[in-house]
Amino acid sequence: MDTGDHVRQDERSGYARSAARWMRAYPRRWRESRGEELLGVLLDLAPPGADRVDARTALDLVRSGSATRWRGRPPWPVWLRYRLVGWRMPTAYRGWARDDILGAGFWWRENVVALAIVLGFAMASWSAEGAGAPGWGYWAFCLGAFVTGAVYGSGYRQQQAMLKHVVLRAGDPVQPGAWVMQEVPRRRLRASSLLPWLAGSLLAAAVLLVTSVATAPKITHVLPTGPGSFETVVGPVGDRAPWLALVAAAAVLGGVLALVARRRLRTVGLEGPAQPRRRVVDLGRRRVASVLVTASWVVPLVWLETTGRLVLFLSVPLAMLVLVALPPVLVMTWTVRRERHDDLAARDVWTVAGHGRPPLPDGPEQRAVPLEVVGVAPWHARGTRPEDPPYPALS
Repeated sequence: MDTGDHVRQDERSGYARSAARWMRAYPRRWRESRGEELLGVLLDLAPPGADRVDARTALDLVRSGSATRWRGRPPWPVWLRYRLVGWRMPTAYRGWARDDILGAGFWWRENVVALAIVLGFAMASWSAEGAGAPGWGYWAFCLGAFVTGAVYGSGYRQQQAMLKHVVLRAGDPVQPGAWVMQEVPRRRLRASSLLPWLAGSLLAAAVLLVTSVATAPKITHVLPTGPGSFETVVGPVGDRAPWLALVAAAAVLGGVLALVARRRLRTVGLEGPAQPRRRVVDLGRRRVASVLVTASWVVPLVWLETTGRLVLFLSVPLAMLVLVALPPVLVMTWTVRRERHDDLAARDVWTVAGHGRPPLPDGPEQRAVPLEVVGVAPWHARGTRPEDPPYPALS
């Protein structure tokens, strides 16, 4: 009997990767406890030369994984209270809540009520007598708002949800898979990972915003109509010199700040103290998406102003802010890349360039971790009474 050693020799083989993908049908907590065992069985039973799971095995994995997920779901009343009003999940279903919180698309599932309100308002206005369907602008704004909220709010909401639904509180029974609050090294973003994305986004935004200031056809004019009275009229921009002068002054100020930042970086240097309680991490896909989503909001604004659908207004202050920030960010990016500081945190670069002083050592931060990682009794698990729903005040 073939034992599958030909596949097991490389755990990262095509068959192992294919099996791991289909095993995602099982809940996260089940894969953490039994996933290695199931993967070993699949590798042992793999036919010689196979580089992917066959259709029958994949169907069996999906069917059994879906059944396992269904058996572990909380009852419908508990699920509705948890989903709609954020009621704390009972102890028996904390594992399911953890999988839900850490799973993809948690922000969208948590905001199902807000999504329903938006859709309900659109349908109500559509069906109202004499009212037409919501225009594309309404849907574009709603989509942009929800995407921005999902990108920016998902990480914070996941942390808060873990504190509320999963982390042990005083009086909670200790069960396998429990999580507690524990001091861990503070995470900081790597400068060589963050600064190039930030500089590129600011540069693109600066080009678009300056283009809008230079080409927008309409502006709001304030015309006096009498003693102590005036009216606003939308008309051609006319003389752009004042607006371009403001943008140029902002660019000059940004250049001055860049020179100051360069001098501070040379004088103070980037060699900071030892950071034993810090963990430097890369930007990651979610944070890259945050930078790109922020920069992408400039595109519809510039399009609306340059086509005359919106008067020239927001592009001027935004262009000034971007042009003030861009030169110092370019200097910091160039300095980090030139000196090859791969383990330097972006916060340290900003401390030196912005404040002119060396960075201070970081202290630890509190994060939710599995109890098995801590390895001690969770007497330090903090919170209010276990029966307090649904928004506990965590100490």
